[in-house]
Amino acid sequence: AYVSKKLNAAISDPVEKLSAGEEVVAGADIPDEIVKASEAMKGGVSDTAALNEYIAKLAEGDFSAKLPDSVVGTETGMALSRLADNMSRMLGWYEFAVFMFPIGFSVNTMLMPLLWLFALKNFKVGFRFRHRQLLHFLPAMVFASLGVSMPYQDIVQTILHEMQGDDTWIGNVNSMIVALQMLIYYPLIFRFLYRRKKEIYETSSNAEWIQKGWIWQFMWLFAILFVTVMVCYAIWPRTDAWLIQILNVIAMSFLVYNTIAHPVIPPQLGQKVVEETNDNNYVSQNLTDEQMREICEKASAYLLSTKAFLQPDVTIALFAKQIDVPQRNLSRAINAYLNRNFFEFINEMRVEEAKRRLVDLDHSGYNIDSVYSECGFRSRSTFFMVFKKVTGKTPAVWLSEQKG
Repeated sequence: AYVSKKLNAAISDPVEKLSAGEEVVAGADIPDEIVKASEAMKGGVSDTAALNEYIAKLAEGDFSAKLPDSVVGTETGMALSRLADNMSRMLGWYEFAVFMFPIGFSVNTMLMPLLWLFALKNFKVGFRFRHRQLLHFLPAMVFASLGVSMPYQDIVQTILHEMQGDDTWIGNVNSMIVALQMLIYYPLIFRFLYRRKKEIYETSSNAEWIQKGWIWQFMWLFAILFVTVMVCYAIWPRTDAWLIQILNVIAMSFLVYNTIAHPVIPPQLGQKVVEETNDNNYVSQNLTDEQMREICEKASAYLLSTKAFLQPDVTIALFAKQIDVPQRNLSRAINAYLNRNFFEFINEMRVEEAKRRLVDLDHSGYNIDSVYSECGFRSRSTFFMVFKKVTGKTPAVWLSEQKG
């Protein structure tokens, strides 16, 4: 009905005026093709009845109708043919929009739950998706059900309102749900990631965790993009016609780059980060600078003599047992006296060992691959990342400077 009304206003009305000898003035509802056709028709079209019949079929959505012979090859005929092609393509997308309507109003309520599960999957050891976690997608299921159950005409009217920048009740409720999800999920995500990151760096030396550092940045990027969309939408709702597409490209580019730059994390990360210790009966006490210095010297001496830091999976719990120092005291001493966390403490020693072996490459039989694998790193990419983080240079650049 909407398309028919527009076609009648754009095509039938001008044709009737021309047939009556009236002037046709181009307006907002009259396409350029019709203006050109109207001008051509001023020169005279003999079979106006056939032309009106053809236009009526276009208005009914019959784009297989044959163009009248009287206008074939004329400017009028070519203009109407282009209009028919454009309308046919437009209606094709229109039907696709109606089909996608339930998905369109549900998929945006899935983003925050998916980000939350993404964080759990990457940082919660032993995470498994369970049936109760489907409750996160309850809003999406509700909106999909509403979209499927809506009468066809209501879907059409909703789409038309959206095209004109006017929201309907379902659009307003959808926006409120998404905003509420942001207020709930983002604090959960950042609180969880902060705790896990602190726990990992305080207790683990597995350098492969550094491969997941981009996920923290990814969450911040999405938060910034989400807030940008919500603020811009509140100021001017029509920004969703172009701003979301641009921000989607930015987010997807970041995601694709990091997916390529950071390989899949080895399954060895699927182990407990914090091991059980025998510190349960230990009473925490304040350490003096001298006590912390002695603990750090004892830890460094043990590592250098045993080369225990070359083990990829050494944890602070295991290391504390080996040097007979309470885990809490060891962690406090490393943090306060060396101004390092356990992760940095061990991996800096690995880098120093790698430097020594890199210098001896020419006459020791070592190569880059043997160096990283024998210095506690599981992958070449992780070795390069940690080496550059510690020295500010890649292994190749650092080695060339040493030789120079």
